[in-house]
Amino acid sequence: MWAYRRPFWTAYLEAGHIDEAWVVFGANGVARARDTALRSGGKTAANFGKLVRAARGKTADHAALILKIGDLVIAEWSHSGAYQIWPVSSKLTPKLYALSYDPDDLMDGPETGTHGGSENYTWQYRMHEYIRRKTARTTSSNDWRPRR
Repeated sequence: MWAYRRPFWTAYLEAGHIDEAWVVFGANGVARARDTALRSGGKTAANFGKLVRAARGKTADHAALILKIGDLVIAEWSHSGAYQIWPVSSKLTPKLYALSYDPDDLMDGPETGTHGGSENYTWQYRMHEYIRRKTARTTSSNDWRPRR
């Protein structure tokens, strides 16, 4: 699944459309990130949020990438998790840079979708069009394609 998500989000990053980003790890990701930070001496690897519990099919292996693009906040779940989108102005919109998150707060956004049809660029076109309509930020579909 990352083979299709990576080029999609990289296209937005390289176009300068991602204003802020924050990663939130389940317990297993927290342990790996802390271990990496200790081994590398890098403080950057120690900057992340933690899921406080597993919930609704989310396990210690899950993670969420929270992105702010214009007036939208997007939670992009790992594994086969759905993406969630909130307007920045909503009181229910997750805040970036918190040290802990309840998984329920990163689910059930007013706009949600799955990553089905990756190889046909189904979710990518749907997500791109939603972001374009709400923020006027756009990328080229050529940039979404996995590089082989």
